[in-house]
Amino acid sequence: MKTGITILIGALLTACIVPRPLSAQPAPEWKKIFNGENLDGWAITGDKGKVSVQNNSIVLNMKANTTEHTFLRTDKTYRDFIFEVDCKRDSSFQYG
Repeated sequence: MKTGITILIGALLTACIVPRPLSAQPAPEWKKIFNGENLDGWAITGDKGKVSVQNNSIVLNMKANTTEHTFLRTDKTYRDFIFEVDCKRDSSFQYG
């Protein structure tokens, strides 16, 4: 019985120590979809808001009390992505 426990403990320790690759494929490089200068590659849907580029940022100015909204989307379709964004909102604007 002691031999069986010793072999089991040895096998568990070996499994924990042996390095294994985290992924079979290298991680792809990040691809930026906004160039920081203009809205090339982007499309505006809706017409009640103003979309512009200021200080390397996309700025959407919405009109209050309207039933139509303005959206910004890319011209290309993406799959399997991580979307990261920093957002600042006007505290007086109502979000529903």
